Formats: sequence, structure tokens, C-alpha cells
Amino acid sequence: MKSSTPSSPPFMRKFDFLLILGILLIALLFWWIPAKDNGQAAVVRVDDQILHTLPLDRDTTVTVAGHGHHVTVAVKNRTVFVVWADCPDQLCRNTGTIERQGQVIVCLPAHCSIAVEGTAPAYDATTY
Repeated sequence: MKSSTPSSPPFMRKFDFLLILGILLIALLFWWIPAKDNGQAAVVRVDDQILHTLPLDRDTTVTVAGHGHHVTVAVKNRTVFVVWADCPDQLCRNTGTIERQGQVIVCLPAHCSIAVEGTAPAYDATTY
């Protein structure tokens, strides 16, 4: 006589595998879509006054002075970063690189801000 114990289902059925594969493909698709919010220029301000507008398509280095501190800003390979600063905390240098519209590097002791600006709208979504 055969035992009537039901057989256990397989670990993953064919549909489960196809569902996981579909989710992974959609995730890869979103990862490969290029970002459309890349900036066009880096705007360097001290005390709300624009001192330099640096286009991101040209490698450039400028030094800005503000409130007794100096900050050296560089544009290289369409990214903006602080190369050197004589402020005590070095937070502006540790921010790293920025390249997308809306990203900002700030040096508080020098009252200096570097913002990436572009032609795309600055908002994420519109609500009515």
C-alpha cells in the first residue's frame, strides 16, 4: 500500500523564477537610464554674490577668498570638487564630487557655496 503523504512543493516553481527575473530586469533598466538632471555649470558664491560661473564641460580651477579663508574649486570630467581649503573642519573637501543639478558644496567658515545649476526644472514633482 502506498503512503498518502503529499509531496512537498519544489523550492522555487517556474513562475517564481520568472517573476524574480522580471523584477531584476526592470531594476537594471532603471539603473541604465541616464539621469537627465546633469548640470551645465557650477556657480561659486561668497555671501550670496556670484564670483564665478564654471562650465562643467571645461576643466577649470579657481581659488576664492572669503572671510579670511581660501577655497580652491576644481571642475574635472564634468564633476566639481574642492581641491584645497584652509578652513579648520575641512567639511567642504570631504563632501566629495558633485555633478547633478541641485547638489551643493558649502564652506561655512569662508561663507562660500558651490552649486551645480542647469536648464532642467529644479523641482522633483508637481502637485495640484
